Amino acid sequence: LGHHSYVRHQRTNSCGFRYNSSQSPNGFSTRLTMQATLEAITDDLHTLRTAALVPKLEAGLNTQQKQAFYHDDGPALVLAGAGSGKTTVLTRRIARLLAKGVEPGNLFVATFTKKAADEMSSRLAALLGEGGEAIVEKLWIGTFHAHCLRILKHEWAHLYGKTGGYFQLADENWQKRVARAIL
Repeated sequence: LGHHSYVRHQRTNSCGFRYNSSQSPNGFSTRLTMQATLEAITDDLHTLRTAALVPKLEAGLNTQQKQAFYHDDGPALVLAGAGSGKTTVLTRRIARLLAKGVEPGNLFVATFTKKAADEMSSRLAALLGEGGEAIVEKLWIGTFHAHCLRILKHEWAHLYGKTGGYFQLADENWQKRVARAIL
């Protein structure tokens, strides 16, 4: 085996992100350094994005709203009266978490009404700007019942596959007909 020497350079790209590059004498970069470089760039991007976005999202929030906005220690439950800014706070908190690098599929937002869930989804899509609707579709925003239905459908497909039968919910009339037929 021949001896290979590697030259390591600290560089800065056009966006100001620091990265290291390692090159062998034949000019090829090492895979390990490329992975570390991608992770460093991703971390720097999330840091810059969050630093630029947070002051804009925080603007106009009162002390209690800021407490919910900055809460990072697990789930947050926001209980407040009508018109107090619950939707605004939660929408901005979701945007902050997304900017921080949290995957959309890892965010679970449960509301009591479909109207509230739809309002939150549309506000968040507008807040996120271009491509916001695609991101919102990956989030778990809905009512408790909608989330349960989503989980049931997922589990049904997982257990029985697409050919495992037709998944359908029984409405009140159907339930009564079945009960009468059994009795």
